[in-house]
Amino acid sequence: MIADEAWVDTVRLARELGDVSGLLPEGITKLRDIPFPLLESIRAALMFLGFEELSTEDRPPRSIWTNAEALNSHFERIRRDHEARYGGGRHTDGSEEQRNATLDLLIAH
Repeated sequence: MIADEAWVDTVRLARELGDVSGLLPEGITKLRDIPFPLLESIRAALMFLGFEELSTEDRPPRSIWTNAEALNSHFERIRRDHEARYGGGRHTDGSEEQRNATLDLLIAH
């Protein structure tokens, strides 16, 4: 369910409206009261939505979204490819640095 297209689209809509509180059960007003499985599902969907910000060549295939080991391998491969292609920071427009920072965040999760 976490990577289901309908769920990810629901979280996308809530994010675009600027408030994910509509995803929470009635009566939940504090972050600490959110059931962990729901919190983890929202967090994962937001991470999956973040993949859309990556270039098509860097974006992981949907089939590995819920496999942490495969995701880590994918992003490590992307990092190596970028280092080989760009030589570690020769760009001056900041795009490579931003891409690497995004990859760092994704790998950390």
